[in-house]
Amino acid sequence: IGTSAVRDAENGEAFLGEIEWSYGFATRLLSGEEEAELTRRGVANGRRVGDGTLVLDVGGGSTELITASARTSLDVGSVRLTERHLRSDPPTREELDAAAATVRAELPPLEPKDAIGVAGTITTLAALELGAYDPRRIHGFRLSRAAVDAQLERLASLPLAERRGLPGLEPERAPVIVGGAVVVREVLGRY
Repeated sequence: IGTSAVRDAENGEAFLGEIEWSYGFATRLLSGEEEAELTRRGVANGRRVGDGTLVLDVGGGSTELITASARTSLDVGSVRLTERHLRSDPPTREELDAAAATVRAELPPLEPKDAIGVAGTITTLAALELGAYDPRRIHGFRLSRAAVDAQLERLASLPLAERRGLPGLEPERAPVIVGGAVVVREVLGRY
């Protein structure tokens, strides 16, 4: 299944065709709305997800905001935001402000009562808050807006080499975690 990066690539359809031809896999390019719906169904597997619950999935190229009545895919993800705005090491206040403004401009009017976050950015922020990556402790962990603010300030103040060494942060995610944290902070601030 292809998602945001394949949707955006000039050769996305050709890439999927090459996968099918070379490996025999059937491929499918999901729309942002389909990606959001599958995420919500995954979250709802084994638990009740209320009508007022926002499911937040910060990806590399896109961010999905999913409620019972709305499925929105925004063209702001951790990689895309980093590439567009966060070029300094560590990022400057102006770069962070520009990234935040980009996210705010994309957020639709929603009125959720609570939220569930999924995927790497959210689990990484929880792991940083806990001081280690432990899936049993991360699953269901309550990540407050204050904790996200504190982690974003911490991450944005460190050069990439230092971020790579933080307990709970996979070194490969270090280059884009600031961008992902900006998305989470802005979503929490808006809703």
